[in-house]
Amino acid sequence: MIISHKHKFVFVKTTKTAGTSVEIALSTICGDQDILSRLHPVDEQIRQDEAGRGGQNFDIVMPSGRETRVTSHARYQLARRYLGDQSYRGYFSFAFERNPFDRVVSAYHYIRQERQKRGEDVSRFTFEGMVKEERHLRQLHDRGWGLYTQDGKFMVNQVYRYEDLEGAMQDIAKRIGLDSRLSLKETKKTRRDRDYRSHYTPELRAIVERNFALEIGAFGYSF
Repeated sequence: MIISHKHKFVFVKTTKTAGTSVEIALSTICGDQDILSRLHPVDEQIRQDEAGRGGQNFDIVMPSGRETRVTSHARYQLARRYLGDQSYRGYFSFAFERNPFDRVVSAYHYIRQERQKRGEDVSRFTFEGMVKEERHLRQLHDRGWGLYTQDGKFMVNQVYRYEDLEGAMQDIAKRIGLDSRLSLKETKKTRRDRDYRSHYTPELRAIVERNFALEIGAFGYSF
């Protein structure tokens, strides 16, 4: 998450939607009073290389006096409670969504890759097994739709599509009053040798459709 007082925006960072790349791009235009959640050390190095601000001011005090930390995938409520309803409405708030069928495949390859890095045996970690277990699907839903909605209603000003990242970044720059474009730096790249559809059977497709019915309905995503 980023809460920028300098440019008056709130970025609600969903998972597997190029969120880290977007966060790094935005960090290059943030001020010293802005709130930026911390990234993985590897991504913090990329952010530094891109002349962006690192994680800063993420330990905050809420209006109630309670101390809390702004984490990478914080829900919109944290920003709204911190800023107050009136100020939150005055900031441009946004998030990103992605075709769930593609997003689930991306998450599978990411999890598998991270486990391999830790030296774990991933021979039994299959796409079919992950989808049928459904635990990871629920987590993806909660760290996507669950971060920027309340009772099915969008609580941010704009939810951009991952499928049009460049167009989204141009629109964000315009909305927050930038004269220059925001450029993206690729970070968490995973190996994807096949189209996402090739991972699915009719049964697996139905499971994903059930778990992401809200996203599919709201954005008109299809298989």
